[in-house]
Formats: sequence, C-alpha cells, structure tokens
Amino acid sequence: MSSEGFGILIIDDEPNIRSGLAKGLAREADVVETASSAEEGLSKFREGFFQLVIADVRLPGEMDGLELIDQILRIRPQTTAIVITAHGTVETAVKSMRLGAFDFITKPLDLDLIRHQVRKAREHHRLQIENLELRNRLVNAGEVSNIIGNCAAMNDVFQQIRQVAATDATILIQGESGTGKELIARAIHDLSNRCSGPFIAVNLGAMPETCSRVNCSDTKKEHSPGRLIRSLADSPWLMAARSSLMRLAT
Repeated sequence: MSSEGFGILIIDDEPNIRSGLAKGLAREADVVETASSAEEGLSKFREGFFQLVIADVRLPGEMDGLELIDQILRIRPQTTAIVITAHGTVETAVKSMRLGAFDFITKPLDLDLIRHQVRKAREHHRLQIENLELRNRLVNAGEVSNIIGNCAAMNDVFQQIRQVAATDATILIQGESGTGKELIARAIHDLSNRCSGPFIAVNLGAMPETCSRVNCSDTKKEHSPGRLIRSLADSPWLMAARSSLMRLAT
C-alpha cells in the first residue's frame, strides 16, 4: 500500500467482528486488512503501512491487545489506535489512553459509532502529518527551536537535528559548557514524534555528587553492547527525571 493512502488494520479473534468491521469500514479507507491474533497483527503491521489500528483487548497468544498497541506505537508513534473490548473497565480504558490510544470502545459494537470515530481518527492523523510537515518546513527555513543561523556549519547542525529527530535512537550530545547542548536537545524533542510530551532537563551540576555519579567500574571482559546505557538507566538522576514525567502524566 502507498504511504500516501489511508489503511486500517483490524485485530480481533472473533471472525464475525473482523468481517463485519472490514465490510462496514471499506469506504472509510483505501485498504482494510484483518488479523486474528496480536502476533499476526504485528507481522502485518510491520509489512504494511497502516495509519489506523483497531484492536481487541483480549487476544489469543502470548500478547494481548494493549501490549500490541504499545509495540505498534513504539514502531510508528504517529499511528492512531482504537481499542475495543467486551470487558470494558475504567482501569483498562485509562491504561489504553496512557499507552496512546485514540479511543476506547466497548462491545457490542455500534457500526455508526465506529465509522464516526474512524473519521475522527483519520482527521487526527491528517493533522499529525500536517504538523510534522510544518515543523520540517520551519527547520528547512533555518530556525530550530529558537536556534538561529544560516552559515554552512549551522546548516549542517540543523540537518543532523532533522535526521536524529526522525528516529527513536538514544542520542548523546557532547560539547563544552555554553555551546547550546540543551538547545539542541530541546530542538530534537520538538521535532520528534514525542513533541506533545514534556521535555525534562536535569541539571547534574545542581545535584549532590553521590547522585550524579554513575558506577561503570563493574564490567566484564567480554563485549556487551548497551552496558553503559543500562548503567545510566539505573542512575538516581534518570530515576528523578522519570519520576518527574510520571507526576506530569498523572
């Protein structure tokens, strides 16, 4: 399917639900595909290009619908997700929303309501794409999150910011004090798919030495990629940052 079209992926273990939704939503998308399990749905999602995923919470196999949605949004954060279930609870609804689901609908399904929500989801996706395109145009104009410059060196920096902001990679920014590392970090955040979330800056210089030190002395002889990252993930200052994020989210 072309990346310019609109595709819907429906994941439900009930054949009647899958066929009914696929038929009822055929006019709402360029492509509608179905899957009977989370594993099958994830495989189709990776192989195709779907802008909207509709998934049941209870699915056969090792992965449930919420775990599936979590993985899908990690792969392509701009994807819109609708969660459906016959066992709706406030706890499940809240969890799905926190994962990033667009809506939570309980069974038995009202096809008119589903169509209405799909149209809203399609508009939501269109606005997301427009927002990303606008941000990219602003970057191409030479200004990134209040960073101004039009020389060759700055244009190279802007290009690198655009490239890394489009990925989910862990980024390390190095430079002397006062060179604008935090500005670069903020620019990357503002251009990323997580721009709607908070940007948390942790000033290590203002923290006690015992909190800012990372223990990297206990290493093994064999090569183990990611050892430093795992050490950093357990450090007190990153835990403090995660705690701040949780407070903002609640």
